Order: sequence, then C-alpha cells, then structure tokens
Amino acid sequence: MSEPVSSTHTVHIGGTGQSYTARVRAVPLVDDTGELQGHLHAYAYLLHDDRPGDRPVVFLFNGGPGSSSQWLHLGGLGPRRVALPGPGSGSLPGYHLEDSQSSLLGVADLVFLDPLGTGLSRAVDEDAQRRVYSITGDARAFAQVVHTWLAEEGRIGSPKYLLGESYGTVRAAFLARELLHGRSPIAINGIILLSQGVNLQETVGRAGNITARVTALPFMATTAWYHGVGSRGHDTAESATKAALDYAYGDYASVLLRGSLATDGEVATAAARLAEITGVPADTWKRKRLQLTKAEYRTLVLKERGQIVGTMDARYVADAEDRAFNERTIDPAHARTAPAFVAAVEQYLREELGVPTDGGYRSFDQRAFGEWRWSDEGVSAGGYGSRNPSPFNAFEHVGVLSSYFKEIADCRLFVGTGCYDTLTTVGAANHLVTQYGLPADRITQRWYEAGHLMYTDKDAALRLAGDLDDFITGHSADSRRDGKAKHG
Repeated sequence: MSEPVSSTHTVHIGGTGQSYTARVRAVPLVDDTGELQGHLHAYAYLLHDDRPGDRPVVFLFNGGPGSSSQWLHLGGLGPRRVALPGPGSGSLPGYHLEDSQSSLLGVADLVFLDPLGTGLSRAVDEDAQRRVYSITGDARAFAQVVHTWLAEEGRIGSPKYLLGESYGTVRAAFLARELLHGRSPIAINGIILLSQGVNLQETVGRAGNITARVTALPFMATTAWYHGVGSRGHDTAESATKAALDYAYGDYASVLLRGSLATDGEVATAAARLAEITGVPADTWKRKRLQLTKAEYRTLVLKERGQIVGTMDARYVADAEDRAFNERTIDPAHARTAPAFVAAVEQYLREELGVPTDGGYRSFDQRAFGEWRWSDEGVSAGGYGSRNPSPFNAFEHVGVLSSYFKEIADCRLFVGTGCYDTLTTVGAANHLVTQYGLPADRITQRWYEAGHLMYTDKDAALRLAGDLDDFITGHSADSRRDGKAKHG
C-alpha cells in the first residue's frame, strides 16, 4: 500500500470538539498472480481514541454503477458537507463547504471508497478496467481493498458495517458475500442500504409488471401531496405515503391483477381514487389501463403548470422540455446539486486534505453502466443453464442478501428511503423487506422527506444520522441525537 496522505482536524460532536485524522490511501489492486491492476482510493476518517480497535468502522460507497463516493462523502455523513440549495433555489457558483452536523464520525470511523475509473481511482489499463465492469468483479475488487485496509490499520477485529447507496446497495450484498467467502473470511456486523436497488428487476416499470405499479404509488402520492395537487386529505408526507401504501397493497393491486377481467365500474372507481391520490386526472388513468410508469408520472403530475419534477428528488421542478425543439430529458434536481459537489470535492481534497487531484476528480465513469455485466458469475441465469441474456435471464440479487443473513445469524439490516425519490422508492423498499424471507427481527426500515440522495437534505440527514447511530450502537432512540425522528 502506498504512503497515505494524513491530516488532523477537529469535529464538534454533541457540543464537544474532538480531534480526528483524515487519511487518504491509494490501495493497490492485484490479480490472482499478484500483478497490479490499479489503485482504488480510500478516504478514512479516524477519531482519536484510546482504544481505536473497539470503534466500529463503516465502509461507504455510492452506486451508478460508475459513480464516485463524493455524494456520500460530502453529502452529510462525512465530517464536512456541501452547502446545497433547497428545492426552491438556484445552484450557481460559488459553492462552499461547512461542518456536517449529521456526520457518523461520532459513532464510527468512516472509510469512503471510489471504484476504479471514478474519483482518483485508476486501473493500469483497459483490460483491468473492464474486469471490474461486473457485479462480481466489482465486489471482488472492493473486498480486496476492504481486507487490505483493515489489515494495514489493525482493524480486522473491529465491528464492521457496509453502507451502500443506490447501485451501491447491490454492491453491499455481493461485497458481504465476497468478504465472507474470500481467502481470509471476514464477517460484517451490519449492512446499511440507502435508496436500495437490490430488487430492481422486480420493481422496474416494464410493461406487464404489476409489482412495479404497486410499489410506485406511494412515491406518486407523496409527490402530489408536496406540490398540492393530490393526497390533499393528509397533514404530513408520512401520512400520505402510508395511506397510499395501504391502498396499493389492497384495492389497487387487486384491480391490476384482474386486468381486462375488471368491470367498467371497478376501473372507474380505481381511476377516481388514483386521481385523488396522485393529482393525475382519472381519464388519463383509465386510458393508461390504471398503469403509469414513474417516468410518465414525472411529466404528468404538474403538466397543467407546464413543469416536470426531478428524478433524483421530485420536490425540484423546472419547465418541461420541449420536444419540438429536440430538447433532451432534464432532471432539475441533478442540475441544481451536481455542480456544487463537483466544485466542492476538488476544493476539499486540495485545500483541506492536501491531496493532489492531477487529471481531475471523476464524479462518474460514464462507460461503466453501458458495459456492466449484471449476472452473478458462477450462477446459471434463471436456472436454465445459460449465462447469456435470454428470455429466462433473472438477476436474483436478493438471494445473495437473504443467504448472507442465514449464514451470519447476528448481522442486521438497515433500509432507508427518500419519499421523493423517483428511482428507488418507498414501495420498492417495502417490497424488499416483506417478500423475500429476510429476518424481520433484524431489519430497521425508515423513510425520510428527501430524495434519492436523502442525506444531502439537512433535516433528513440529521434524522438519518440519528437512526444510524441507534442502528450501530444499539442504543434506544430516546437516548441519542436531538432533533431525530423516525419514519416508516
């Protein structure tokens, strides 16, 4: 492992200043023959403690696939955060950093990881880069880095947690398996899934997928409530979400499953109820056979205002694109937040951590998603003997997670979701924890009034941090951070 770049800083936790070390390492990746494949950067924050080995360590990574960890790193869970504009504000330079009041550093040491091809992490050549463009190859690379980091820091015996966001939740499941079944097995105390996508194939909005329609409805209800066009009978986002979840699993699921067997009266009743919940007219619901994708809903919910809502966070709005001018699809949430992260991460690494960013910090590896191999290597696709895409191809990623919880009987699971997240919804998270035999007594599920990057919202980040404090320490909710609230 190359020499790390270290610096000392102070964080205020509970009104008390405590010192910590920021340590940035370029961790070497090698293949089975010992040949170097690249370096993956790890950004560690270690609180000064008389017994560091007793402190939990949380390894954090974002998704994509092909995204750096900058969103988690500077979104609120690290010691410093980007000062972001709210949904009603613009986001032009300049940007600035501030101390994060929602950092997890008070309860655990933190290690943020950038995949090869993102951040400052680089492969030695194209062949080495392509090897990590798969679920299994990616997990093996991360497992090697986690094991190396723990060994070098003398932390193999510390309590260990994995925190993944979006595609990073799939990575967390496969990484836990790789760590347990590697050359030197390591067990994980807890897995934290934020904006989870482990059951993505089951909840994607393809034609005929009833599960996708059922799980999308709570997101639509909360978005309509926020913008004042639907779910008007509720005082809070939580109430609107819960009511829509109940209806989705009840009458809505029933009429959808009946399909063309549903009577005209049943369809009319459902369309009227859906219009009340979502703010989209009943005639539209009837014309669409009571089925709207999340992408369609983004364009319809504020259509009368000529606006579209954000994908990353449906609280953000912009004037809808004009297809007559060949305008591309836009996401107002991404457009208003991403530039702030890009500017801040460069400034932070150079000026505060003393890490050179020669060649630039890469927020995304734009090739990764298009070249990604989604099948679990070594497992026949769908049990039909073919590992190539076919009509029977099934990405049964949840099985990796559920089998891990059978192997490690004390491991616990945390699932957190933003109510205004179009991509990975509250309904999809509820589907994950109820449909796959995961151990209910070891699961904590929460949702927050935020979007896909829920921790970037200050209030949501504080609540999330409090919930994660409880999850990691096992303390009661009433004994932790002020201002915390639980949802879900």
